[in-house]
Amino acid sequence: MQEQETINPFMMWQGSFVPNWLMRRPEVAPSAKLVYGRLCQYAGRDGIAYPALDTLAAEVGVTRRHVCRIINDLETLGLIQRKQQTRDNGASSTNIFSFIKHVWLSGGGETPMSPRGVTSMSPVGVTFM
Repeated sequence: MQEQETINPFMMWQGSFVPNWLMRRPEVAPSAKLVYGRLCQYAGRDGIAYPALDTLAAEVGVTRRHVCRIINDLETLGLIQRKQQTRDNGASSTNIFSFIKHVWLSGGGETPMSPRGVTSMSPVGVTFM
């Protein structure tokens, strides 16, 4: 799998919420939007998040199996990249999640109109590094 350019959501948003550019995407399930927002909150200064799937499931209010399907959907959409960590003994450990610099972040792709005619994809003054 080819490495993709990533973004660092650390301190980009405060709280666990869904950014407007993602909220306006009708092709993304509401549960996937919520999991993405929660993953962003877990990201550190390096732009990497590594919460346990059981933790995500409990916090979002779905089963572990559902979180796994949501993570797969987010990967398929090109929003995140997941790497499996392993322990020295070969056993699985927590996943490492990074956030892909998707075309939707900059208003690219077909942008659907949101209710009440709001079309701005980001607040005034927000820039991406």
